[in-house]
Parts: sequence; structure tokens; C-alpha cells
Amino acid sequence: MAADGQEVPVKGSPVYDTLSVERIDATISRATRKKDGKVVQISTRVLSAGGSTMTFTTTGTDERGRRIHDVAVFERQ
Repeated sequence: MAADGQEVPVKGSPVYDTLSVERIDATISRATRKKDGKVVQISTRVLSAGGSTMTFTTTGTDERGRRIHDVAVFERQ
């Protein structure tokens, strides 16, 4: 998938039916997930300056409409 901000259809997810990804700068990208045209989740990926740490932050709602805020941090070994 290109990080060009264009929406693409997604099958199999109860949470969203389209996804778009845009590159903000060299270290940040943002994915926007929509269901029936409404934004339901935004996920941001940030790479550290040295590239050794990657952090994903997702906010929005799950398939039941409950608010979510997830943060996942990955470190290069």
C-alpha cells in the first residue's frame, strides 16, 4: 500500500472498511481507518531519530463503539 493518502477498501475487518496511509515526514506516518465514511481509528507510527525505536499509537473506537487508546513500542535488537 502506498503512503499517498488514498483510501483503499479493506475486507474482513469488523472495525473499518477503508484505510488510507500518509507519510507526514521521514519518521512519521499516519493511517486513517473508516467505517461507512466515518473515521473510526487513527494510528500513528513514529520512528526514533536513530531508527532504533518504533512507536505505534492508535486512538478511536473498536467494533463495539468503545473508546480505545493503544500504544505499542518496538525496539530494534
